[in-house]
Amino acid sequence: FRKFFVRLVALVVVFGWSSGAGAVPITNGLVAAFEFNGNANDVSGNGNDGVVNGATLTTDRFGNPNSAYSFDGNDDFIEVSGSASLNISNQITISGWVQSAALGEFPSDVPGIIDRGPGLGSHGGYYVRLFNNKLDFAVSQPYTEFFSVADVVPDQWLFFAATYDNDTVRIYLDGLLDTSIAVGAGNLDAWTDLAPLSIGREHVHYWGGKID
Repeated sequence: FRKFFVRLVALVVVFGWSSGAGAVPITNGLVAAFEFNGNANDVSGNGNDGVVNGATLTTDRFGNPNSAYSFDGNDDFIEVSGSASLNISNQITISGWVQSAALGEFPSDVPGIIDRGPGLGSHGGYYVRLFNNKLDFAVSQPYTEFFSVADVVPDQWLFFAATYDNDTVRIYLDGLLDTSIAVGAGNLDAWTDLAPLSIGREHVHYWGGKID
C-alpha cells in the first residue's frame, strides 16, 4: 500500500493509494501525491513538497511507524507553496485516509483536512473538512458546500474521495458512494494565482487526529 494522496483530476491531490496485486497507480492528471513515508514530499514528480509546521510523524492504519502525520487540532498543519500545477479548471478529485480525534461541531470546531483558497467567505478554491459529524466538501465559485449522508466515526480510519467533474459532485466513504449531486457546469473557478495548499487545516480550523 502506498500513502496519502490528494488527487485533483485534471488537477489531482491524493493521499495514499493502494498498489497491491493488479492495482494500477494513478498517474494521468496527478499533480500532487503525499505518501508521508518519513516526510511530506510530493511523489508525483511535480515538486509540490509540503513544509511541516508542528505535525509529527506517527503510525499509519497498519501500525507502521513514521508513515502518517499526527495533528494536534490547535496549530499543526502542512503547507505546500502555491504553483501553477495546482490551479483548477473544472475537474477535481481529493482523496485520502484520515482518523479524527473528535468530530467537528459548528461553529466552535470544524476541523479541516485540506484547503486551498484565499480565506473564509472568499471566492475561489476548495476544501474538505468535518462539519457536524459529516464530511464537508466545498468548491467554488463562490464556495458551495456538499455533505456526506453518513456520519464520520471518531477514532476510526476513514478513506474518503470527493470529486467534481464539471456537473456532478460525488462523495465516497470507504470505497462506497455516499452522495451524488448534480450541480451543473461552471462551479469551479480557474485558478491563476499561486495560493498555497494546506493539509491539516481549513482557514483557521485545524485537524485533530491523523492523516495518512
